[in-house]
Amino acid sequence: MALSKKLSDFQKALKRLKEAYDKTLLKKEEEDYVFFRDSTIQRFEFIVEIM
Repeated sequence: MALSKKLSDFQKALKRLKEAYDKTLLKKEEEDYVFFRDSTIQRFEFIVEIM
């Protein structure tokens, strides 16, 4: 995989992780918090796989 593609994929994944994390913080006191927390963890795993 070309470095520029890998970097682009990483940047996109990082942006999506930030979005998921921000939503998780907003849902902290709600019953669907666990869903958002787990989604954030999955986004983090995507980033680790890209590296």
